[in-house]
Amino acid sequence: LGPITASGASSRGSGMRGLGSARAQKDEVDLRFQDFLASGDCGVSFRKVNRGWYAFRRADDNSHRSRDRTVEITLVKDKLMARFEPTTHDKGWNNGKCGPIERFCAHFGQQDLE
Repeated sequence: LGPITASGASSRGSGMRGLGSARAQKDEVDLRFQDFLASGDCGVSFRKVNRGWYAFRRADDNSHRSRDRTVEITLVKDKLMARFEPTTHDKGWNNGKCGPIERFCAHFGQQDLE
């Protein structure tokens, strides 16, 4: 996971009004998530895919990157939450609802990703 920095760009004059606070919240998610990852070993490695979206795998999994799955990380009531929705090939986690990132890491850090 590389450093995540705020761009500092203003939404004024760009024709995109009201997006400043959404960008600030997403930057806050990335910063808080980086702090969480730095605080200890959760058994899951993450790679940033998009703003608020990360590919993940078990830390000891050395398979091809195409086997990585994606999770959405958000802030809900100032807590980091993870959402991993079920698909036809994957049963998902927490019924597709947001759950605490600590519980997400505990679940997928111990489970095989097959």
